[in-house]
Amino acid sequence: MAEPLADVPTAAMDPIVVALGGRAMSQRVEDTLARQGIDVVACVEDLDELEELSTTCHPHVLVLLDGSGHDPAATIRALWAFLPRTRVVMTLRDHRAAAVREALKAGADGVVLESQLAMSLAAVVRAVSLGHAVVPLTDRSVLGRQPLTTREREVLELAADGLTNVEIGTRLHLAESTIKSHLSSGFSKLGVRSRSELPALIREGREYRPAASRTTAHLGGNA
Repeated sequence: MAEPLADVPTAAMDPIVVALGGRAMSQRVEDTLARQGIDVVACVEDLDELEELSTTCHPHVLVLLDGSGHDPAATIRALWAFLPRTRVVMTLRDHRAAAVREALKAGADGVVLESQLAMSLAAVVRAVSLGHAVVPLTDRSVLGRQPLTTREREVLELAADGLTNVEIGTRLHLAESTIKSHLSSGFSKLGVRSRSELPALIREGREYRPAASRTTAHLGGNA
């Protein structure tokens, strides 16, 4: 069994990185990080390969590639069984806040958009390896937001159930302009952009709560 690494790399060393996903995308990640002085020690396509690798190498960071066919939550849970201190950066094709939120709920420590890999991946990997949680700046609300007021929650729950603004106003005895104001405020706090994203958050009670042990970092305009 390999000797475990320190929990985080020192300032003088770069993190040890492994990529999990398809060959073409893994090569892109490897090339991107190499240009920034970070070596990817291995590119693996499944968890069996990763577990075998863990007997000789304990990476600081795993880059989990979007579209690799792996369920993020299941993959990260399995990873923690044999590499409990390895942190996870997920690449995302989908730039919506809901996708970022789902990645963090699955257990990712950092998220970088595929469109921003060249500019941001190395910085995100380094930050995550040092204990930060990193998301695109435009989606920072998913890491820490103000709680909903009682009225905002009422309005959002009704919107999630498919009621129009007029119907919500009638139900709650409020003006339509007030309903719009509560929706706008609630959307901002939840980090969503449309009604279609509400049911999973409100009706199913799946709001993201940030891990208290991680420090938040926001890098660049998009990641």
